[in-house]
Amino acid sequence: MFKISIKIKLVAFLLFLFSIIFGLAAFISSKIVRDKTAEAYESDYSDAVNAYIDKTEGILNTGCRLADQLAVQISTSENLKDLRIDTLLKQILQSDNAIFAAGVAFSPYSFSHAVKNYGPFYYKSNNTLNYLDLGNFQSDYNYTDSVYDWFSVPVSTERAYWSRPFFSAVLTDYKVVTYSVPFFRNGLVSGVVVIDYSLNDLNRFLVKNLKSKSERYLILDKELNYVSHVDTSRILTASFLTDKKSALSAESRVRLIAEINTAPQGKIILPDSSGRKLIHVFYSGIEINDWVIVLYEYEDQLLAVINKIFLISAFSSFGGLVIVLILVFWGTNKALKPLSDVRNFLARIVEGDYNSDLNITTGDEFEDLASDLTLMKNTLKERENELKRINTGLEAIVDERTAELKSALEKNIKLGSAVENSPALISITDIKGFIEYINPVFTRITGISISSSREHTLNIFQTALVGGVSPDFIVGQIQSGGLYQDEILLNFKNEVKYWMQFSVAGIKNEKGILNNLVFLWQDISDIKTAGEQINRSAELLAVQNSLLNSRNKYISDSINYAKLIQDAILPDENELGSVFKEYLLIYSPKDVVSGDFYWYRKTEDYLFFAVIDCTGHGVPGAFMTFIGKLLLNEIVFIERLYAPHEILNRLNARVIEELSGSDDKSFISGMDAALLVFEINTGKVFFSGANRNLLVFRNGIQQELKGITKSVGDKSRTGKIFFSETTDIYQDPVFYLFSDGITD
Repeated sequence: MFKISIKIKLVAFLLFLFSIIFGLAAFISSKIVRDKTAEAYESDYSDAVNAYIDKTEGILNTGCRLADQLAVQISTSENLKDLRIDTLLKQILQSDNAIFAAGVAFSPYSFSHAVKNYGPFYYKSNNTLNYLDLGNFQSDYNYTDSVYDWFSVPVSTERAYWSRPFFSAVLTDYKVVTYSVPFFRNGLVSGVVVIDYSLNDLNRFLVKNLKSKSERYLILDKELNYVSHVDTSRILTASFLTDKKSALSAESRVRLIAEINTAPQGKIILPDSSGRKLIHVFYSGIEINDWVIVLYEYEDQLLAVINKIFLISAFSSFGGLVIVLILVFWGTNKALKPLSDVRNFLARIVEGDYNSDLNITTGDEFEDLASDLTLMKNTLKERENELKRINTGLEAIVDERTAELKSALEKNIKLGSAVENSPALISITDIKGFIEYINPVFTRITGISISSSREHTLNIFQTALVGGVSPDFIVGQIQSGGLYQDEILLNFKNEVKYWMQFSVAGIKNEKGILNNLVFLWQDISDIKTAGEQINRSAELLAVQNSLLNSRNKYISDSINYAKLIQDAILPDENELGSVFKEYLLIYSPKDVVSGDFYWYRKTEDYLFFAVIDCTGHGVPGAFMTFIGKLLLNEIVFIERLYAPHEILNRLNARVIEELSGSDDKSFISGMDAALLVFEINTGKVFFSGANRNLLVFRNGIQQELKGITKSVGDKSRTGKIFFSETTDIYQDPVFYLFSDGITD
């Protein structure tokens, strides 16, 4: 058998230990350096992004602030002629090199040559201010379309608006973006002030002042057009998603856009266009508009410093490991020399040589071990002589005991054969009741094997003996020399109970002391249990009848209380009478509670009335009515949706959302609804239906407004959306809304 010396094991252990220590140290140090370096470059790039944002916003804020000021001046001026709008526009153009043009529009046609409306417009060319009469300006480029967007969006939203980049109509190869802000006169939106920023000039400034070390940055607008790029030609000819020269692959650009839409700022690692390298991308949005600044750098360049430090650390660790190896070999040879002397000494003792001594004078634990081993040698020599004397006496005693055991064994074999073959149930226990033996018949009838019999003792039988006699009394009777007979209910761990009639006798040793009890058993379970089963059946039947009566009363009370709750959520008929000149209400639930309900609410400008049929009858339908009313109130009063088709579309989404937790595919939740909305100020009536129609009678003529064939909450028809039909209350029409229970 191959053996390994202690020296080799110790050297291997120490090398293993030091390898782990050096490995952990190298790993921790490299991780710290990597983390610190990563934090440093992420901080540098985040600072660079913030600096670009500050520079860009600084340029844009100048023009935006002046445009906002001019809008306020126009809004507050009593006489526009005294305001000298043309002079103010020129001042705006002279305030910043990035501002290409400025103008004022009092209508969407102010800059159109089709309609001659006043709309002053100035632009810069070669540092010269030029006035452009757009009303007489003839160009292939239709300025009207762009100005209509600039005008209509801020007017409708009453907020400033940034346009998408477009080519200038007055200068070739110039791309501009417009900022337009509305102004008010007499409390109404009267027009907009527009400022054109030259992306050519803005990009030249940013390229000159904001280059990163790797020259990899860009600015995108909300439609993913380039606003700024080191390669100026891309601003004029490409967008971010279609740019074939981009360092990022098409898939990476799509992922970056998705990340930007998810978080306003952050960092993401993406593969480059070749798919072989990774690029770290940093981005952040500009608060003044929807532009995004993006910086990116290749990962291998960012990690070059880390890799260099890691190599230095690895070589240092290897050198340290070599030094440790030399020291370990030298120290091990010196420390383990006494171990060889100990080994030779023990080998002589094993061979029976007790005459040699072990002399070690190292002044450490080896010297103490040598003294102990010498003492052990002397003790072993004395014990060996003593054992030889004892062995001689034991041999005679063993021969005597062997003869006695042989005789007793022959008697036990005969007795055991009689017990094993007996047709009666026999068990033997000690005087505490622990079972020591059971015969095969006992095992066959009770199911208890000899391996588990120690678990079943006399003192754990599950019922008292007949007449209240305890197990201790039985033992007392046997010790007095008597034979005891009685009946007992046995309950074993297999939970099978046996009524047994038993007789008990004692077994005493040669000194007359009672050591064991012998039980003879007879199974009388069938006789005992027949009467008990009849009594238990009668008692169980009485309990079940009482429980059924109590449960029926509880269910009836719960349903009646649910009806009180459902009646409480229905609109008060007095309130309906105060709103409608005449009305007819038929509400006749099939069960105590119903899946049909009607709903009425009123706001300052609208009246809402609906008839809704929820899935199911009785209690399930009633629960759906509670959900329907709560969701309708929330949609109208919290989400403030007033158009009936918007209400039903939102109700459809909320029902699917609220009931999406059910895993039962057979559970179909939905509502058929007819919803009317009365616009109080105009007299208009709007209708939208989910599997329900509206009947309108006006001067004896019937008109039917149809809903769509889809229930609210129907997951299988998500493509269909609800729409609204419009009518009015002219000539006192009568509106009929009803569930399918009326037609059935």
